[in-house]
Amino acid sequence: VGHILSVHEAPNGIRWKVVPERNDSAPLKAGMITTDEPGIYLENQYGIRLENELLCVNIEENEWGHFLGFETLTVCPFDINAINVELLSLDERNWLNNYHQHVREVLKPYLTDEENNWLSQITKEI
Repeated sequence: VGHILSVHEAPNGIRWKVVPERNDSAPLKAGMITTDEPGIYLENQYGIRLENELLCVNIEENEWGHFLGFETLTVCPFDINAINVELLSLDERNWLNNYHQHVREVLKPYLTDEENNWLSQITKEI
């Protein structure tokens, strides 16, 4: 996501540790777009990641400060056949079901009845 078509451009990034040469440790601000890419990487084999684009948004301001959150911009279904549902927590299942409902709602006006039926099948609740 960026303006010069590089991968994960600065100024914002979310990492478990600062990597100074990446120059992506700017404070997050409402309006910034970033990516979320949980995945699994098996050394010397392969990696799989599920990547979404996120918009940083204002959530609330209260006596403890100003709080930000993320709104998912990506509207592409995840392949539920590639997900071991038994490994998901209830919160993770709920997130995926809510995300797929959002995908259906956003895409529905742009699809034919046949395409919407297909989308409903591949995004069915788990």
